Amino acid sequence: MRCFALGCLNYTPVRFGHSRIGDILDAMTGFIDAENDRIKALASIVRTATTKLWNTQIIESDRLTEIKLWRFPWEKQEDVPNNEANKEELKRDADAQAEYLLKYFP
Repeated sequence: MRCFALGCLNYTPVRFGHSRIGDILDAMTGFIDAENDRIKALASIVRTATTKLWNTQIIESDRLTEIKLWRFPWEKQEDVPNNEANKEELKRDADAQAEYLLKYFP
């Protein structure tokens, strides 16, 4: 615990000596949570880049979503949003956008 407090938390020996156990444990928990968030962010960046590189090299019918390429352990099935829109929805949205633009910007 002392090595962690002095090394990772940047405590001085005096501060460590005057700290309560509960305060040190809270600081350790915060540090670990921040590290986990950092790792998740980096993993997400790697997965996004890998998916984009993969999808540029294959035909359109074989393209993958990020989740299909690599599901992380912290992602549960219900946490993953279904962002796949079908062609009808995309055409309807594009038509609505075009109509709006023509109405306000003739």
